[in-house]
Amino acid sequence: MVDLIITQILTGIGAAGILLLMALGLSLVFGVLHILDFVHGSIFLFGGYIGYTFSILLARVEGGFWLSLVAGGLMAAALGTLIEILFLRRVYDRQLLLQFLILFGVVYIVSDVMKIFWGTGYLSISRPDFLSDSMSYAGGRVVVARYNIFVIVLGAATIALLWLLMNRTRFGLQVRALHQQKEMAALLGMNTPMLRTSVFAIGSGMAGLAGVAIGGLGSLSPGMDVEAVILAFSIVTIGGLGSVKGAIVGALIVGLVQCLGLLILPQLNITFIYLVMAVVLVVRPWGLFGRATA
Repeated sequence: MVDLIITQILTGIGAAGILLLMALGLSLVFGVLHILDFVHGSIFLFGGYIGYTFSILLARVEGGFWLSLVAGGLMAAALGTLIEILFLRRVYDRQLLLQFLILFGVVYIVSDVMKIFWGTGYLSISRPDFLSDSMSYAGGRVVVARYNIFVIVLGAATIALLWLLMNRTRFGLQVRALHQQKEMAALLGMNTPMLRTSVFAIGSGMAGLAGVAIGGLGSLSPGMDVEAVILAFSIVTIGGLGSVKGAIVGALIVGLVQCLGLLILPQLNITFIYLVMAVVLVVRPWGLFGRATA
């Protein structure tokens, strides 16, 4: 039983890697743009479908999976850029209800377009042979899938790159200025529309990477976008909206609760996540690492 629990914990940490990519993008968008990005899940699924298409086209090409991963992230970023320019740029200073209605409409549009191109079946992305098997420890009693380790590394690498981008580049300095004082940033001559578009594109690209990663872990199908965005919002709610540290901790909590819940009561697996979120909101309504606002 102990070995099974250890295996589930390691699996939960692997699941947290995919969830983290989703939550990081969502937290970044909210932290800088103050937009509740309901279309994030649709972009996540779109990136996964793009990765699937490229994996088919590059099936006989060496490194096809890695090219599919990059393509999914880049095309998701491109879709995010298009959505930001056509829709969000016009409603940043409008009421929250108007933002919600516009994004909700975009979700339906993207969802229907994806059904036209990719249908309603289950699609999986072929992964490299060396990521298809597992590693065993403790005499074979503890088993860890190599793909889970890859997802953990992918999440860690994304965190490192995001930190470098935001703390060691001029772009990151301007984004932080936009986050703290958008009026002053505009007065100083910063191209705030381009900064906003870039931030939304980066967040969308992370969602696309997560979509390709989960396509290699399981399968892609309509409806996953809604499930994904609910989990992502659960993570950022637990960790604190706009907090990168909160997104990391929240992803670990949700990933572990999700996998350990399968051992206790599989039928109530998702309920455990909402229970944890409710407890956190009662104790700290602004999340574990969020900041209280008036």
